[in-house]
Amino acid sequence: QTYAVVRYVKPLATGDGSSWANASGNLQAMINIAIPTQDEIWVAAGKYFPTSYPSGCSTCGTAGSSNRNNTFLLKSGLKIYGGFAGTETARANRNSHLNETILSGDLGIKYETNDNAYHVVTAIDCSNTTVLERFTIEAGNANGSTSVTVAGRTYYRSWGGGVLCVYSPIRIALCAIVYNQATDGGGVLNTASNPYITNSVIAKNTATAGGGGIYNHEGSAADIRNCTIVQNTANVAGGAMYNYNSGPYLINAIVWNNTSAGFP
Repeated sequence: QTYAVVRYVKPLATGDGSSWANASGNLQAMINIAIPTQDEIWVAAGKYFPTSYPSGCSTCGTAGSSNRNNTFLLKSGLKIYGGFAGTETARANRNSHLNETILSGDLGIKYETNDNAYHVVTAIDCSNTTVLERFTIEAGNANGSTSVTVAGRTYYRSWGGGVLCVYSPIRIALCAIVYNQATDGGGVLNTASNPYITNSVIAKNTATAGGGGIYNHEGSAADIRNCTIVQNTANVAGGAMYNYNSGPYLINAIVWNNTSAGFP
């Protein structure tokens, strides 16, 4: 049996990620060096901010911690787990209720949403073995008006404030996607993507156009199970969800108290 190599992340840590005692404070750096299908990333409680934008983005401007193009860019086949206290030796020992692990788009420039990252989490060409589990994803603001091309895929800075899936059927489990904003897809936007979202909460996200909670775009068949989609708002249509040329699956979902000018 081949055992996973675990890379460890803690807030403000300065190590190489080889153990909790020698944890890294840079989640994206651990994602970049991790080997998919072989390694896992364990992330301790605390708040983390994206510090870099995807390599190969020629229109993302000057690199820096305050660049709004910064995002947590997932890697295909890599499993990333939150909810740790920072001492565990097994994933089963986590108590994520006590150890909230937050991925935040608040870059802290002026503490205004217009300074926040466009997308907190981005998946481009990630397979269905890519896992993001037990995170709170908050404070993204995809209010841009231009497009980005990364790894041959073009997407918009107006899509998906919390999570943006581009040709990526990733697995999101036990997450809270809350208080994000976008033009389309305040919480999540899927384009040509069939993510599996389970046991998660998508709440209090806002879209100035469509899909306050979720926007499914261009043939996205999202599989959403045991989820709660509540108190999301869209200024035009689809407070909970907007589907464009898409057919998602909702199984055992609570969809309640979402609002929009068109339909909920």
